[in-house]
Amino acid sequence: MSGSAAWSAAASADPVVTSVRGRTSTTFRAAVSFTSAPERLAVRPARRERLTVLHEKWIARMAGPLAGDSGTVIVVDVPDRAALDELLTEAPHFSTKGVR
Repeated sequence: MSGSAAWSAAASADPVVTSVRGRTSTTFRAAVSFTSAPERLAVRPARRERLTVLHEKWIARMAGPLAGDSGTVIVVDVPDRAALDELLTEAPHFSTKGVR
């Protein structure tokens, strides 16, 4: 990981294996925490655009803010943990101040 962001990603105790449109994948959830640094707000448009693309590709199942704007969570379908790590590494948040 680079920058000041750190993701906390974990599979559920019993990962859910699904088949969508002929593609078998595992459902993972990932969460990121925010600080009060205003720079984190600047990446919201890029994050939303990226989530739209992931949704259109049937990768992102859902995403949204945590209570009190303290962070965000995303639920994705990817083949395995390595694919999840790659997906998160490409996230706009990784190089943004105010995201941990």
